[in-house]
Amino acid sequence: MSETIRILLIDDEEDFYVLTRELLAGIPGNRYEVDWAGSYDAALGVLEADEHAVWLVDYRLGAHDGLELMREAISRGNKAPMILMTGQGDHEIDMAAMKLGASDYLPKDHIDARTLDRCIRYALERARTQESLLVSEMRFRSAFYGAVPGMALTSADGRFLRVNRSLCDMLGYTVAELLGKSFQTVVHPDDLQGSQRLLETLMCGARPAQLEKRFVHKRGGTVWTYWSVSLLRDQQEGALYFLSQIHDLSERKRTEEALRQSEELLHKAQKMEAVGRLAGGVAHDFNNILTVISGYATMLSKKLEGNPTLRREADEIQASAERAATLTRQLLALSRKQLLNPKVLDLNTVVSGIEKMLRRLIGEDIELRIQLGETIGLVKVDPGQIEQVIMNLAINARDAMPSGGKLTIQTAAIAQDKPSQLSEGGIPSGHYTGLIVTDTGIGMNEEVRSHLFEPFFTTKGRDKGTGLGLATCHGIIKQSGGYIHVYTEEGHGTAFKIYLPAVAGTADETKPAAEAGIVQTGSETVLLVEDEDRVREFAVRLLREAGYAVLEARNGTDALRVLQEQASRKIDIMVTDVIMPQMGGKELADQLKRLRPNTRILFVSGYTGDALDNSGVLQTGAAFLEKPFSAARLTQKIREVMGNGSPRKR
Repeated sequence: MSETIRILLIDDEEDFYVLTRELLAGIPGNRYEVDWAGSYDAALGVLEADEHAVWLVDYRLGAHDGLELMREAISRGNKAPMILMTGQGDHEIDMAAMKLGASDYLPKDHIDARTLDRCIRYALERARTQESLLVSEMRFRSAFYGAVPGMALTSADGRFLRVNRSLCDMLGYTVAELLGKSFQTVVHPDDLQGSQRLLETLMCGARPAQLEKRFVHKRGGTVWTYWSVSLLRDQQEGALYFLSQIHDLSERKRTEEALRQSEELLHKAQKMEAVGRLAGGVAHDFNNILTVISGYATMLSKKLEGNPTLRREADEIQASAERAATLTRQLLALSRKQLLNPKVLDLNTVVSGIEKMLRRLIGEDIELRIQLGETIGLVKVDPGQIEQVIMNLAINARDAMPSGGKLTIQTAAIAQDKPSQLSEGGIPSGHYTGLIVTDTGIGMNEEVRSHLFEPFFTTKGRDKGTGLGLATCHGIIKQSGGYIHVYTEEGHGTAFKIYLPAVAGTADETKPAAEAGIVQTGSETVLLVEDEDRVREFAVRLLREAGYAVLEARNGTDALRVLQEQASRKIDIMVTDVIMPQMGGKELADQLKRLRPNTRILFVSGYTGDALDNSGVLQTGAAFLEKPFSAARLTQKIREVMGNGSPRKR
């Protein structure tokens, strides 16, 4: 059985109510029930009950008209469809009713059962359709505006018609700023063409598509997104729209970039580690060989003072050995395996101390400016190594200014309030002493800058650079606990900024170095312990020529035998290698302190810092001489350990 449909007839003529009820009652399968309201006020009185499916409203209602009733009923929330009935046949009245929301209009003088039934069914169907559309619209609005991804509805020409808050937050705009704005104005210029091609394929009947694309944030940054777009077509009007769902990929992109940088850093670290293993593996044997070459070249040079030609050749051998030793130290420095002798010092003193050398190094066509900050704080670094860093940077700057320019070296106190990402791995917050080396040279592009600290990377021609200078600086600074960052722009110069941790306390006293190349003589008795035969033979010969009495041993066990055989003889100083077979230098020294507590000890080694750390020698603060050493350096170090100056020179 069909559901009863209640109709409310609003008419001031009861006869018409009777006629209407009879017409509807005569319809086959009658399902209508008609109620009557004879006036404007009566109709509004039944509005609260909201029990009627359709209102039939007469235009003439005494002091009021049907249009007024419809307007008032709608304002009070009437949801029932309304049909205006008029006996005047006035087209303007009919159109006014339709504009107010009437479902239809009927001329009273032509009304019949069939027409009345048709109009009522049409009004009900139209109401159901509108309700369905309203529900759909509400669902769409809820899904659209409440979506977590950015949502946008754009016209065929690209204007924003609807946007949600997520999209506004993503791009930095307000809703009002985006509405009416062209979609293309917020797309990254490099992605415009691809976006346009995608929209064109959709208009040609392609399925919804997705791609990664970039937008431009209101403040100018790039926003990476995953863009999904589909075509909507208004079947009635034929208009085309694009519905876009936009997921923010910025965080994922940042994570991917961080991962890429981490992988790049790992790759660089692995390369450095490989270089370090290579350097550390050959350093010991190479340093022993260089010690012998350098030592005998020096001795030969002194014996050839009367033959300038041969002496120059001997000096060239010595110079080549020194260059080879420097290369070995560079390899160890960039791999952070070199032996450092850090001291607490004032960086201003270091810079001032090598200013004259720097002026000779860079040439007269480059202006050198030294700008030393006040109260910059102390640092703990190896004095020789930090000098090497400054000289390497100065040389690099000189080569970047072939036509002359300006080189500025500054020191400054730096308070890092929060971590910075200026250099690889970042710079933690804290107090630093800064060293800034700036030139007005040719600068670098991003490709060169990205490889700047890699070992053996160089932009110089063949035979003009090893590619180790900046890599060495990087290794020294990192091994010293600091950070180095480069600012550069092609054609506008380069600035290297070094951050060294500031330390408390007072600067260590530094003694002036003995004059280079001068062999210090002495008359003490030396026990020389060295497992490398050629090094031992050279050192024994050198020390004896310098006036020392020398006892020699191949290793620790052999040295104990010598001590036992020479029990009645005073031994002033033992010079011993650290890493030896059977018994190492540290164990030998410990036994010597028990047997002869007054004998001084000087450790010597050509191994890298890692091996020496494991030996325990460096932790004792004992006197140490690094291989390769020259004749002058060995004798100077012995005089230093003996603590009685330099009695004689030769």
